[in-house]
Amino acid sequence: MKAAKRLTALAACLLAFTMLCTGCSTITSALGNIFQPHYETLEECFADPEIKAEIDAEVAASMAENEMMDAYANAEARAEGNVLIYDYTYANTVTWADESERRMWNNTFLEELEAGRSQFDAVAANIAEMYALEGVTVRLVYRNPDGAELMSYDYANPPAPVYYASVEECMADPAVAQRFVDEFGFEEFTGVASGEGNTLVYALTFMVPFVDATYSAQDAAVDLAAYCEENSGAFTVDFEELRAVVDADPLQIRYDFYDYDGTQLYSHLFTDTSGSVTSESAFSAPAATPAPAAAMTLEDYLANEDIARSVQDELNALVDDDFSIAFTAEGNTAIFAYTFGDSYDFSDEQVRAAAAEELAAGVELQRATFETMVDQLQSQLQLADVSMRIIYLAADGTEIYTADFQ
Repeated sequence: MKAAKRLTALAACLLAFTMLCTGCSTITSALGNIFQPHYETLEECFADPEIKAEIDAEVAASMAENEMMDAYANAEARAEGNVLIYDYTYANTVTWADESERRMWNNTFLEELEAGRSQFDAVAANIAEMYALEGVTVRLVYRNPDGAELMSYDYANPPAPVYYASVEECMADPAVAQRFVDEFGFEEFTGVASGEGNTLVYALTFMVPFVDATYSAQDAAVDLAAYCEENSGAFTVDFEELRAVVDADPLQIRYDFYDYDGTQLYSHLFTDTSGSVTSESAFSAPAATPAPAAAMTLEDYLANEDIARSVQDELNALVDDDFSIAFTAEGNTAIFAYTFGDSYDFSDEQVRAAAAEELAAGVELQRATFETMVDQLQSQLQLADVSMRIIYLAADGTEIYTADFQ
């Protein structure tokens, strides 16, 4: 069933988070020593061919070092007045199946970029202070290979998300409704998706008779209730997109089950209130409803080999000989273990202590991003009490530094 959307969102979240952190080091290294006191603006500074060439070389080197060339065909730093602009061109064309998917991409990207505000604000403040420039800001621009602008994010004046007024408005687009059904991949039913106010409604009809002389409507209600509870993770994954594109709370998803002849057998309602999801029977023949299944944890999600493999593949694409990254979980604690390569010698205790201090300082600078990551995992996977642990290890497994975020 519909696990793909959650898997994609989690992997993309981790990838965006890692690239955001490496991007900040690009900015500081590229601008570190290029200014002279006689330059009145960043734009005037960038107009110097020698300085522009140096900046372009720094950007290219950073892109290669952080293995971002597969994602981007080009990256350029430029300036307008005192606005530092990083202009990225994707290597592959970004497309959307429909308007809702475009809004989900747009609004989710806005959230990711806002999560990096503290780092980019620090870059702007540092430049302004060091070189006596007024009103320095940062803008990030993303383009398709044909040059068409997909996103322009100015930290001084960020764009607002684009929402539907209701789920009903969103699902009124036939392309959106059909995609929701196609992505779910119902195997035993024919499915139709629609909207009623802020409720997404799936009408699911069995393709062969479900109730017969030996299996009553009451039996069907009991089994369908258990089926909905046991598969609640897949049955509620659409909240991820609905929360991104509909500015309303609460949101609901209702599953109406019909037998082959059109007789309604059961209805199950999931309600998302501020990220907290509850479920209940909305219609059934008189019968006892089984107790809900135990809540899943982040560790349970990663027990799925496909999810764990996909996440690890995304992380592996970001590493080199200097370090490796492993992502695991204990309960609802996400654990990132960074292991340095053999070229780093931490056998000396004083070296380890000094490295721990440097890592602690670096992690503290990223605190806001880590805490945002925790909130996103908790929201997107509908989990409670998510935390994050960052562990740095020497090549032989010796622990150098550990930090926890709630």
